[in-house]
Amino acid sequence: MLTKLIKFFNQKLVKFLFFGGLTILIYMLVLVFFEELIHLNYNISVSIAYFTSMLFNFLVNKFIVFEYKKSSAKLVHIQTIEFSCIILLNYLITLLFVNITKHFTGEVYSGSLLAAFTQTIIAYFIYDKLLKKIENHFL
Repeated sequence: MLTKLIKFFNQKLVKFLFFGGLTILIYMLVLVFFEELIHLNYNISVSIAYFTSMLFNFLVNKFIVFEYKKSSAKLVHIQTIEFSCIILLNYLITLLFVNITKHFTGEVYSGSLLAAFTQTIIAYFIYDKLLKKIENHFL
C-alpha cells in the first residue's frame, strides 16, 4: 500500500498538481495578508502575491516536478528568461481577471483563483516542453 502511494505521488502530473495547489495556497495567503491586513492597493497586493508564488513555483517545477537538476549558469539563465516571459504573460492575464471581477463583484479572490486554475492547465504542457527543449539544446 505504501509503495503504491509513493509511486502515485512520484508521477509527474500528480506532483505538478500538488505543487500547483501549494502555489495557489501561497498566493492566496500572501494576497490576503497584503490586502486585508496591510491594506495595500489590491493591484499591488496581487502583484506581490503573484511574484512570490511564481518564484516558489519555478523552483519546485524545475527541481522536483520535472526533475531538471542540471544547472549550468547558461542553462539557468535561459530557463529564467523563458520562464519570465511566460510569467509576465500570466501576470497580465491575472491582473485582467482580477480587475474584471473587482469591477463586477467588488472582490479580487475569485478572479485570482480563476486565473490560477486556467494558467495551471496550460502551464503543465508549456513548462514540460520548454524545460526539456532548453535543457536538450544546451547540454
